[in-house]
Amino acid sequence: MENRLIHSLRHRMQWSIANRILKSLGAPTGRGWDKTEEKLSKFRSAEVEEMVLRALHEHVLCGEKFTKFYRAAPEAIDALRSKLLDLEPTDSAFLEHYPMALSEGELSEIQGAPKLCEVVRSDDGIGVVYCSMIRLTTREEIDLDEFFEDVEEIESRYDEIVGYKFRPVQLFNIIWLPHHYDFIEVQTDYPDGMPQDVAHVIQSQMKGLVNQLAKDEIITHPLDLFPLVRSMYEDNNEGEVVELGFGTTTASIKNEKMRRAKLCLRDEIYHKAGKEALDTPINPFRISIRWYLEHDGFQMRPELSLHGTSKGQHTIKQGEPAAQVISAARITNCAGIVDYEHVKGRVAAHLANHLKRTAEAES
Repeated sequence: MENRLIHSLRHRMQWSIANRILKSLGAPTGRGWDKTEEKLSKFRSAEVEEMVLRALHEHVLCGEKFTKFYRAAPEAIDALRSKLLDLEPTDSAFLEHYPMALSEGELSEIQGAPKLCEVVRSDDGIGVVYCSMIRLTTREEIDLDEFFEDVEEIESRYDEIVGYKFRPVQLFNIIWLPHHYDFIEVQTDYPDGMPQDVAHVIQSQMKGLVNQLAKDEIITHPLDLFPLVRSMYEDNNEGEVVELGFGTTTASIKNEKMRRAKLCLRDEIYHKAGKEALDTPINPFRISIRWYLEHDGFQMRPELSLHGTSKGQHTIKQGEPAAQVISAARITNCAGIVDYEHVKGRVAAHLANHLKRTAEAES
């Protein structure tokens, strides 16, 4: 298998996802990425390699995304859709190998604005994919034997010695106009090691690109997803809650996580007992939900995270009451389009219900 394709898989995918995809396509795998790379480098099958490339392309569109939703006038969305369809990819180093990723050496030479690499047309919507480079800092444990002669003396002085490594990372960011929902999506990559404030900066850059393409400020503030924390938690049919942060009227803050697969916090004995002991409902502000899906025999476990703070939906800012918002959904652990669209569809359904209730209350 081509070395660049192997590198791109490792660059894009968690091992658990890549392992399932490769096995389903008939490609060899080993224990972890290092062993798998060794096997893939010796594997030869043009048919399987083509299928793996298609799987990588899906992951570029759907894997590890930080997504914001914007409302816009229907006529503005229609006009933007027409403009996107007229765009052509820009010649660049990114485009030369797309949807595969550039090496770290190649990325280190990249400069300038994001480059358009694809105009996507599908049954679900129309979108454009822009590639760019960002430098992230990763924290790595240092092998003491490699740097110190008296390892025991160093270990007696420090509990842990770590190093920080700067690495260039290729991002695949998307402007998406779904056919079935009346909003604009901005989907940006959220790789390991990216601080959330950096993710918001990249989102702002892509939002500016939307308005630049539209030649008008058609989107401003993303839709607030905070109300979905409670509505999705209270919907017992909505996936498995694997993490929940909430406050209680007894002035405590809780953060609970499930450690085993296919178990839901809503039904966990300790969680239920704690709720029953309270006189008033809990106030959830953070949630992660996992779905267990199957498509053509392939097992999928996509996850949605909506993270607010313990201040709750309403806080005090500069001495005045203010609303705390959750402006982005983190959609992770997706293998491809099917599981990503499932999660996004559930977000859209709860969001539509909330907007409808809000409109009715204001009328």
